[in-house]
Amino acid sequence: MTTSTQTGPDELLALLSARGVELWLDGDRLRFRAPAGVMTDDLRAMLRGAGPALRDRLKQPVTAPGAVTASQAVVDDRCLMLLAKGTLPALFCMHSVSGGATYYRGLALEAGTADAVPALYGLCAEGFDLSRPPRTRIEDMAEGYIRQIRLVQPHGPYRLCGFSMGGLIAHEVATQLEAAGERIDFLGVFDTRLDELRHQRDGVDRAAQVHWLTFINICAGAVPPELHDPDHYFWQLDRSRKLELILAAAKVHNTRRFPSQADQAYIEQAYAFYDTMETAASIYRPAPVRSDLTYFQVMEAPDPRAAEDWAALTRGRFRLVRATGSHFSLFGDAANARALGRQMMELLSA
Repeated sequence: MTTSTQTGPDELLALLSARGVELWLDGDRLRFRAPAGVMTDDLRAMLRGAGPALRDRLKQPVTAPGAVTASQAVVDDRCLMLLAKGTLPALFCMHSVSGGATYYRGLALEAGTADAVPALYGLCAEGFDLSRPPRTRIEDMAEGYIRQIRLVQPHGPYRLCGFSMGGLIAHEVATQLEAAGERIDFLGVFDTRLDELRHQRDGVDRAAQVHWLTFINICAGAVPPELHDPDHYFWQLDRSRKLELILAAAKVHNTRRFPSQADQAYIEQAYAFYDTMETAASIYRPAPVRSDLTYFQVMEAPDPRAAEDWAALTRGRFRLVRATGSHFSLFGDAANARALGRQMMELLSA
């Protein structure tokens, strides 16, 4: 369906945010980045037609937390996007190893009434659109994200959370904010497995398998059950052939990320981004924070050591919350995400 190029700037910003598109000003020049396959000809035409109005809209100051409107769909120059408006203090959600953060919208679906919910922000990785290399250290990522967070909320107390690798990033953001004298009101970690991150990937068969299964899940949206068999022929293939098969599956199952014209060079670049993210996670060594920490442990195939590991990384109160689903279905399944949203709302309202 063709959308009118006369769409107003507020409506267009909300539409772009819903599709995971980030928009920012570089001087007076309008720039954007988007997941592969999202920017259709119609959407590009809308951007061209609304260019002057969008530039004027983005020059307006960002309102304080609790007064966020749908028109502030994108508020930063690189990484931060508004996922859901709300009247409660903001919740900042850190990207996983995929680099994206739009899946956190699922937390808002049944988190509360239309008004009594947090303003939900997602932090995406630099280079998520493959336009430039990502940062290689979680400490550097966190430093950049804090600058973006302060655009919305200059001072604490802050509410932070992160799924998988995002749990490490949220922890480091909390560490740096505490060092700057800020208070953390909430720190939530969703199924971040510290013991796997300590492995040397090439020397541990299971860790190498998880490495590829995670990339498959990012690209195709699901992992075929047969690939959990270590004797499956996929595990005997070389790197190039693995990526070729993953690209074919991605085109079938997840065309928003991988457009039809994506080729072997594209999947190689996407894999290099992913590998950089995972390496950054593997070399990160978190230090204990002073704030309370809530660890959300999945009910399906939970990591038996994770709760103990995370409990040692807080000097405050540690809470363990059981979450429905597995690592891959915690946000991948809409029902699980809604259940997690209800759990989050109870904790944030306590």
